Amino acid sequence: MEEKKVKAETRWLLIMKILDRTGQIEVRSWTHTMSDFSIHREKPILLKRVRVTAYAGTKMLELIDGGGTAVDSEFPHAGDLTSFWKEPATA
Repeated sequence: MEEKKVKAETRWLLIMKILDRTGQIEVRSWTHTMSDFSIHREKPILLKRVRVTAYAGTKMLELIDGGGTAVDSEFPHAGDLTSFWKEPATA
């Protein structure tokens, strides 16, 4: 979570990095918190209905407010992601 000033008001921005064998992407939300995703920590997730944006040349995903973004923990190839995370890190 990062603290940001928006129109002289302090707001919190959730920033997560999701990665797989192909790379990583940043996921942001002004309305979600880390506790919303604590059950998914270190587990594969599939995000449905996100907004793809770019800032300073970097593409990222924004979670859609309310019921806009769906998070699934069971999907094809989820086991492959779990195996990937168990592999030793390479330098």
